[in-house]
Amino acid sequence: MSPALSVAHVLHGSLPHAAPAPANDEFASTVDQIADALREDPVLVHEVVGNGQTEALDAALSAKVEKFEVPVYVALVQPPTDVTSSGSEELTALLHAELGEGIYVVQSAGRVSFEIYGPIVEDYENAGVVASLAASASAQVVRDGLLDQCSNRECHLHPSADAGIILDVLAKNPTDTRDLLSDEQLQTYHDPLWVHRDIRPASEDYGAPFHSGVLLTALLAAMAVVLGTAMLYRLLQAVTARPVPHLDTPPTDEVRADATTTVAEVTRQLSGRTRIDDERRRTATEQRDRAARLLESSDQLDLVGALVLARTAEATLRGRSHKVCYYNPLHTGGINSHGLGGGLTVPACSTCRRLVADGHAPRALVEVRRLRPDHPYYRGNSVWATNGYGAFDATWWKGVGR
Repeated sequence: MSPALSVAHVLHGSLPHAAPAPANDEFASTVDQIADALREDPVLVHEVVGNGQTEALDAALSAKVEKFEVPVYVALVQPPTDVTSSGSEELTALLHAELGEGIYVVQSAGRVSFEIYGPIVEDYENAGVVASLAASASAQVVRDGLLDQCSNRECHLHPSADAGIILDVLAKNPTDTRDLLSDEQLQTYHDPLWVHRDIRPASEDYGAPFHSGVLLTALLAAMAVVLGTAMLYRLLQAVTARPVPHLDTPPTDEVRADATTTVAEVTRQLSGRTRIDDERRRTATEQRDRAARLLESSDQLDLVGALVLARTAEATLRGRSHKVCYYNPLHTGGINSHGLGGGLTVPACSTCRRLVADGHAPRALVEVRRLRPDHPYYRGNSVWATNGYGAFDATWWKGVGR
């Protein structure tokens, strides 16, 4: 088999897949024991993390793994007893050291970790990023759909669902971060196999729905008269929508002014600098020109793009690269790698890294949408959601401002 295959080419074959995991796999409590179990059967699900349906989960995940020609290892296990950190990312790296090249989907504590080790798929580094983002977006669609089913239940996707979605996305061979699973595929993850439900008994803590509903209706009617429909919509969005990361997005005019000033500064430097090689001058000029074309846009995300492009041109003139925070490209200071889960690492500022590490929402750049709840730009369908304002690819700017 060729050492470099497209994700599509890893399908339609099968790995030798052993019979269901032996009973003593449940006692695979060290890294070596987990690796040995995966050598026998590439899917390992510990009973304690099996969502009460360990055998069914093992069978469902095994069916997905059998579609691949390259090595795929799936481990949903208790944290191993012989490592100092119990994170999924560390266990993934340790298993890779034991088992070698392959696709790894691992969960031992916290979120599922996903990595592609080795040139077993074409452009494997970028393939991993695209698949991780597409899987994350697909999982979010599934989670949103669960809201309609929960009512008096606290329900959430089991980690096995994240693992299954990652495998399904890889099988789909995504070429775009917005390349989601089909509606039919997404719907399968509403099955109880993939969902953990904590049924809450009725109690007075939930209030009296009839009386509170009548009062709320009357209150909203009164507020509609005072505030007007548009303001009321914003209020309803704030109190009924899923939590949206902090609105750390400056006014459109302010972004346009900053971008205009930066474009003018780049122009000044281009005209004044004499000791700069021709290649950098050409690149910075093209980046400046693309930024200038976006200045007339009325779209907030386009104007942010103009500012980032202009700052990128400034960095090019200095012989440097311009690093941006994936969550909000307007953030500066302390840009370093940050794990999003599922094996994906993106650049992020110190503030957003700290917020996410503490379990809070990052201070994301928000896309303001009419008649729909606002959301972080990276959950949208714009070109900016695809390129992350340069978070993933140094040549991103060639695809915008043309």
